[in-house]
Amino acid sequence: MQTVQDVIEQQVTIVGSRERVWAALTKAEQFRAWFSSGDCTVDLRVGGLIQFAWDGGTSRAIVVSIDEPHRLAWSWVPGNLELPDQPLEGQPMTMVEFTLDESDDGRTLVTCRETGFAALSDADRERAYPMNVDGWTEQLANLRAHVES
Repeated sequence: MQTVQDVIEQQVTIVGSRERVWAALTKAEQFRAWFSSGDCTVDLRVGGLIQFAWDGGTSRAIVVSIDEPHRLAWSWVPGNLELPDQPLEGQPMTMVEFTLDESDDGRTLVTCRETGFAALSDADRERAYPMNVDGWTEQLANLRAHVES
């Protein structure tokens, strides 16, 4: 029996306060600088919408949980599978969670965990999972570079 990949978890340590990293995750102008390739909006409230542009399209996410400045979670359609002309509800979604742990030396450990791939169809999971593994590696490096610049 083959094990189904369900979770991506990656970490990065950033030289910067938890509040600085939190701002990079939640302020549209900062989020755009490291995560998006174009326009970005962030409605930072549970149920609020995050919209961001990628090369050739846009993506949306729904804020699921906020515990400032410790944890932010959203649901989205992974791996460029989103149908932009359709409501997000009813599309296959995963949950992305950022947890921020600050150390005494002014560094912040960022844990990014994306779950829910097992609920996707086999074809969607085979496309989205590896794309998002690579994507989070790149995006967390971008986040570190943004905060540390």
